[in-house]
Amino acid sequence: MIEVVLVIGLGGAIGAILRWGVNVFFNYISAPAFGSTLAVNLIGSFLIGFLLVWFQENELAGTLLKTGIVVGLLGGFTTYSTFSMEVLQMMMAGSFASDYICRCDGAGVPNRNRSRNYTRSFDRTRLRKIRSC
Repeated sequence: MIEVVLVIGLGGAIGAILRWGVNVFFNYISAPAFGSTLAVNLIGSFLIGFLLVWFQENELAGTLLKTGIVVGLLGGFTTYSTFSMEVLQMMMAGSFASDYICRCDGAGVPNRNRSRNYTRSFDRTRLRKIRSC
């Protein structure tokens, strides 16, 4: 169990550093702000699709390596790759992937907006209390 945690942590650290590197590169070339996010999402979803097939057809990679790369590295690089993997697996199993997509995206954006609005109102309330002291 500890080996799995360490492999995921190492892969996640590498993935996060790679993601930061892509952000730095896109800032360096003065690309739009969403460019790096789009790039890591496209790269991550391509790699997860490729690796799903490659890991199934090749017994060379052990479970720890698979977990470290897919969950750790690609999870640290982009969470979109995990989402696209789940959609792909649902489609292959004949499940309702479109329902899952709508629920994730349909709930995610409003949830982000709610949390942003709550945080703003919380900060204003707290600032008023601090200023009245």
